[in-house]
Amino acid sequence: MVGKIGEKYIRKVQKHFFDGISFLDKERGFILGDPVGGNWMILETSDGGKSWKTMENLPPAEIGEAAFAASASSLVAFELGLIFGTGGLVSNLHFYDFKNEDWEKIETPILQGEASQGIFALAKTKTNLLAVGGDYTKLDGQDKNAFRFSNQSYELPVIPPLGYRSGIAYLEKDNLIIAVGPSGSDYSRDEGKIWKNFSTTGYHAAKISCHGETAWASGSNGRVAVLFLR
Repeated sequence: MVGKIGEKYIRKVQKHFFDGISFLDKERGFILGDPVGGNWMILETSDGGKSWKTMENLPPAEIGEAAFAASASSLVAFELGLIFGTGGLVSNLHFYDFKNEDWEKIETPILQGEASQGIFALAKTKTNLLAVGGDYTKLDGQDKNAFRFSNQSYELPVIPPLGYRSGIAYLEKDNLIIAVGPSGSDYSRDEGKIWKNFSTTGYHAAKISCHGETAWASGSNGRVAVLFLR
């Protein structure tokens, strides 16, 4: 159970599976879940997770469209709205505008068409949205496993991450983006145009600490790591 949920939501939540979580601040946050009744499920809190309610005006999901929970990073909340990425038979970005209270869906260039393919994690910088993923059955696959998005246009990397990646984190103070996956970790200092591999140790998720100065990663068998910059 995630916090306290009203009676009319309990049954729905018990049958639901959550994929991503993101907070704007210490009070307001959002959770993305698998579609229910043809629409994506998004819960929101305004009290730091003590209670949750279903968002109104939820966007529809296409047949075969899925969200991945590998790193809980397929959803990003920022000052203007929400963004979440999907995969499966199709891969889309879904944008929610807080001001206009409406959704926009945009197709993506990432690998898609199979249940194991698509966007697995998102990170937002000041100028771009970064996405990583690929195919979790092909750990070393570099085909369309990342892109960056800005001003309604996509750009694939000149040098992509060295395999399927399930987690991503943006360390703003160092202008550094980290992508992690079961086959290793990569970094980029040019907002995802060129990725360089720096480790072959597998991790599933990458997060930035609450003070925004340290990158952490977690993986199988309880593996946890912290990134030190030299």
